[in-house]
Amino acid sequence: MLSPTASIKTDNIAQEDNKTVIKIDKTLLCKYISDIEQSLKDGTWATKNFSIIDKELLPPMVKLANEKKEGLNLKYLTSPDKLYDEIFKIKNNDIKSSRYIINVGEKDTHFGVIDTRLIEGKISILLFEPASLTNSMSSSILAFRTKLAIEKCGLKNIIFSIIEMDIQRSKYECAIFSLSLGKKLAKESDSINIIHKLNIENKLDEEMINKKADPILPPELFKHTQGVNRIKDYISVKPEIGNKIINKKGQNIVNRQKDNLEKINERFISKSIYNKRLDEYKKLITDNFEENQLPHE
Repeated sequence: MLSPTASIKTDNIAQEDNKTVIKIDKTLLCKYISDIEQSLKDGTWATKNFSIIDKELLPPMVKLANEKKEGLNLKYLTSPDKLYDEIFKIKNNDIKSSRYIINVGEKDTHFGVIDTRLIEGKISILLFEPASLTNSMSSSILAFRTKLAIEKCGLKNIIFSIIEMDIQRSKYECAIFSLSLGKKLAKESDSINIIHKLNIENKLDEEMINKKADPILPPELFKHTQGVNRIKDYISVKPEIGNKIINKKGQNIVNRQKDNLEKINERFISKSIYNKRLDEYKKLITDNFEENQLPHE
């Protein structure tokens, strides 16, 4: 059984430097993969807490994501305070587009995703919150600390908005949701560009909560949505999206979720993000170790 205080024992990690060599304890990683697989088989996946392991594995997962996708430009920030330096890098180095997985800080395991654009000398910053701002203290703290870090820069040409996704209903999957969103924001950059332009023009509310952002969000961002009603709400404001194919299987967003639904405590929840965690962990094995390096049972 996984202990929530266990450590993956990654070594030599500079968390914001994707060029750093990251050494992973392969024996522990294989054990956690086995634990995840077992939870998916025996139905305990909805209550298992892998959040601390997710947090420790984020640096190598982000590093690998950047290696696999040219132009992803995704960084992991251990706290909102780290955003201060990144904003000045954007300004001074004329960085047109960047993405950050940002942690609340300290020992918290909540994360969000920041997407930026430099447009005509103005910096548009969007914080994508995977959970709910109204039902999560950590989400609210992350939003507050991020806003403070931006204000600390003292720049007048920054426009900051928060987009509440409300696709996460579980406690422990923040890191994997954020990693997935970070990748999707890059892949759907054309759609996200439109949102940034609206932000630059001050046509977005500062906090787009209660699903107010749904009309401008692409369906690909909702791939791992856990709640059935959340998908229904999204489709209700964008009926034309209902039939759009979003994956290689030829599925739309509704059919894809149905394929991943399981009944837990009298309600249906998608296990898609839990499968995603397993995939991300396995990628670390595939890309860091040769077959003859892996531990044997």
